[in-house]
Amino acid sequence: MILEVVSSSIIGGIYLAAKLKGGESPTNDHQKIKMIADAVGLKKNGQSIRIHRKYHPKNKHYTEYIYQIPLGLSLEDFQEKHQKFEDGLNNKQTRYLLSFKDLKKIDWKELRKINSLKELPEQFKRMFGEKQLIRKSVEMSFDGMLKIKVYDRAMPTYLPFRESVWEQCKKWHVPIGETKDGVHFIRLDDGHAVIAGTTRYGKTTFLHLLITTFLKLHPDEVEFSLIDLKSGLSFQRYKDCKQVINMAEDLSSAHSCLNDILQEMKHRKAWFKKLGVEKIQDVKQPITRHYIIIDEASNLDYRRMELKSKKDIEAAKFMYEQCKSWMKMIACEAASLGIYLIFSTQYPTAEILDSQVKANTITKICYRLDTGTQSYVVLDHTGAEEITIKGRAIVRTPDGTVQVQSYFLDDQQIEKVITPHIIIKARKDDEDETTGEDPGETGEDTLIIEPV
Repeated sequence: MILEVVSSSIIGGIYLAAKLKGGESPTNDHQKIKMIADAVGLKKNGQSIRIHRKYHPKNKHYTEYIYQIPLGLSLEDFQEKHQKFEDGLNNKQTRYLLSFKDLKKIDWKELRKINSLKELPEQFKRMFGEKQLIRKSVEMSFDGMLKIKVYDRAMPTYLPFRESVWEQCKKWHVPIGETKDGVHFIRLDDGHAVIAGTTRYGKTTFLHLLITTFLKLHPDEVEFSLIDLKSGLSFQRYKDCKQVINMAEDLSSAHSCLNDILQEMKHRKAWFKKLGVEKIQDVKQPITRHYIIIDEASNLDYRRMELKSKKDIEAAKFMYEQCKSWMKMIACEAASLGIYLIFSTQYPTAEILDSQVKANTITKICYRLDTGTQSYVVLDHTGAEEITIKGRAIVRTPDGTVQVQSYFLDDQQIEKVITPHIIIKARKDDEDETTGEDPGETGEDTLIIEPV
């Protein structure tokens, strides 16, 4: 018997964890990489790649192998064989991940029947299912030497948000999700952002995470203008938060909202000039960051509306053109003032995503899109049309381009954060009403009905 009855749960747990999580040693992976390179012809004049060093960063999920490559070969030569390396490293090396929670599911009586280590994989498969299987993945780069990262975990396909992640946030960073390296943050206090993606793939879910993160971490330092052009359904839960100063759900209210923001820009410019500063980072006094979040910007287009009369069409066209002009001004001038545009759309065409708006956004987040052309409009390269997993996104910043699995923040987590910030706001009609002495008391405006 492999597992004895005495202390079987303790000894078995340690044994299984070691076997399941240990995997192959880095040396075996190195030998495989070299053998694969030789087998697919990545040699020159009889010379093979030569290991320089290997490196396993602390708290990371990969081992990096650094090679000297023969003269005459390039990174592109190796990238062309990328799939050969991945398949070779995974040949008969499918492994299982086991957590302490999984240990509770183990049928120890069943395990005691095992007489050979070779029987373990099938036993684990029956107990935990195919979902426990993972594949190693490979990334390649070159900086004078060939660097091959071998990851020992796959990127998740569904990622519930853990509130403990907020504890890792630096100021004005948002934890969008995870890469194979772990949690990935984007910084949103030094420029605008574009978020694109077809419906149901994660775009609006990320906007909820963005708003909730800033309400959680910076409740007294942030304010929002929310332009929800999907009938106001996406952002209605935030409308009574004290940090939400503008709320719009159609072209007319969006036009009014953007006009208010332009007035705020003029006020901040005058104030910064008086202080003798150029950008918000130089202001020593407390000042809020103002985030303008537009969900489904394509619905601003008057041509998508059901307008019948010529007068209505002309009025809508005028407001639409002004909104486009004002968004350009915001994109070009507002970031240094602490006013940031988060532009979100399902239809990123050149008409919807203006070139000046795009040029002034430093963060681009792209979920699945229908065509390579749409992907190119946002990212300047194709790829988003090939995404098939909900929540998977390509994130491009000045630091580079990565693929991320976005977090899913559920309704209970959102409500827990926003509830302390909800206040009862007066309706616009109520604010316009006279709240002092009843004007009817003077008799000047009193309607008297005489009995017949």
